[in-house]
Parts: sequence; structure tokens; C-alpha cells
Amino acid sequence: MEHEHLTYPEALKYLAKKYHIEVVEKELTQEELEKQNERESLLVVSSYAARQFTENLFHADEGISVGLTYFKERGFRQDTLKKFEVGYSFEKRDAFSKKHSKTDTNRIFS
Repeated sequence: MEHEHLTYPEALKYLAKKYHIEVVEKELTQEELEKQNERESLLVVSSYAARQFTENLFHADEGISVGLTYFKERGFRQDTLKKFEVGYSFEKRDAFSKKHSKTDTNRIFS
């Protein structure tokens, strides 16, 4: 349903209506809602981290000199690395959290 620009639940409802199928929706409990919100928050954080690590590999001096060199020596091409969203974590262990704490969303990590 990409053509229609619908989310998965919207696509299900659309198809059910089109083929005259009744869809019974369950109302979420407070606990289920909290679980769903936590999961969505973790997905946002994970996506953010993936973008940061990929950016580190291709645009930061350390990522280019250490990470890309490592992959090139092993025969990986840049298009392959980009396709699989490979990234690089800086040697300094707190680099990610320090960079992140500068943004407005540091409440996610507390």
C-alpha cells in the first residue's frame, strides 16, 4: 500500500472495507499502551543511533581513517556498506552519549 501512502493498519482497514470484511479492533489497556510507546521510543533511539554510526563511518575523520580503511582492506565496497547501513563507533566510549546530550532529546537516555 505504498502507492496509497498508508500505514500497515490503515492498509488493513482499507482492504477490509473494500472487500466487506468486518474488522474488530481491540482497545488497548494502559499497560499495553505504555509497552507500545516504549517500543516506539526504542525504535526511534535505535534509528537515530544507526544514522549516527553510519555518519561516523562516512563523514568523520576517525571513521574514514579507521573504519573505512578496515572495510576496504577486507574487500567491502562503499555501496555495500551503505546498503547494509554499516557504521562506526568512535574509540572514545562516551562519544555517542556526549554528542547526543547536546540535542533536545536527551531525556530518552536518562
